[in-house]
Amino acid sequence: MHMRVTWGNRGILALGLCLCASASFAQQDDQIQFPSDKASLECMLPAVAERGTPTYPSAAWANQIEATVDVKLTFSSPDGAPKVELLGKEEVSEFEQVVRQYVKRYRLPCFVPGQAPIETTQQFQFKYGDGRTVVYSNPNESARSSYAGCVAPARPTYPVAAANSGAGGTVVLEMAFTKRGVPSDVKVIYGARNHWLEAAAVHAAKQYLFNCDIPDGKPLIARQQFLFHLKGGKTFNFRDLSLVQLLRSADRSDFGKVRFDLTTMGCPFDLNLALYRPYASNKVGEFEKSDSTRKEFMDWLSQLTFEFPKGSEQYLIGKSVKLSVPCMILDFT
Repeated sequence: MHMRVTWGNRGILALGLCLCASASFAQQDDQIQFPSDKASLECMLPAVAERGTPTYPSAAWANQIEATVDVKLTFSSPDGAPKVELLGKEEVSEFEQVVRQYVKRYRLPCFVPGQAPIETTQQFQFKYGDGRTVVYSNPNESARSSYAGCVAPARPTYPVAAANSGAGGTVVLEMAFTKRGVPSDVKVIYGARNHWLEAAAVHAAKQYLFNCDIPDGKPLIARQQFLFHLKGGKTFNFRDLSLVQLLRSADRSDFGKVRFDLTTMGCPFDLNLALYRPYASNKVGEFEKSDSTRKEFMDWLSQLTFEFPKGSEQYLIGKSVKLSVPCMILDFT
């Protein structure tokens, strides 16, 4: 079904408003965020062009049996085979055996000793037909950060002046680690619209130390959020939203001339969207499994700017909303 979204007056994001009964606190929010391990995984051997495909089990081929095998691979050294974990509950027996044998050859020579293990998932699809084709996903897409365990964090102190004035919110910083055991260079992405909170977060960030060797001597860039909340203070949270609801609050000048056929992306599906624009790109994630057909659409969402309700921006920057994406054609051409 071909559907266009039409626009009237721009609305405001649907929000839930609640009172928080917790004590006042100042903390780093979640784990420090390093860029994905795509660069590390790109050094994986054998190279893609030389990797070939797993052998289709002969008995399964003779009986025209097909299967899909999903595995999680964990690398913890530059010269060792990955640990293999079978994902899903489907019994694949002989298929699982050939996949385990196949990935035993994988190595990650650019792995940095001392860093946290690097994990990725890979899917193998055994399809009966001419050529015994085996199709598998790009392992780089599911990489997660592996350097967070190398960082000794510091908890910020809630500034008295900010607390006395009732100020709270989230400070978002970018840190560049250049040498083991040396404090990072700090850049403010968003200062919660309060110089006392910003200064407290920067002070804490400058105490972060990276306790592993820096790969290739190149600076490692990380992002960290510091959340300042007062006891009894109001806090804002997102409700789950549909795509159309969200786009009604977007800056239309960011749309560009794009057309997305969401019916080709495994719709309907949900995304996890953390809002940072216009200060940084939004962070867009998928649930459970990655689908490469959604990449261009997700990249587009990451560059959209949304209007926050008055007085809420400092509390909502970096917070996530579950976004429901329907089966439709989104056409702005």
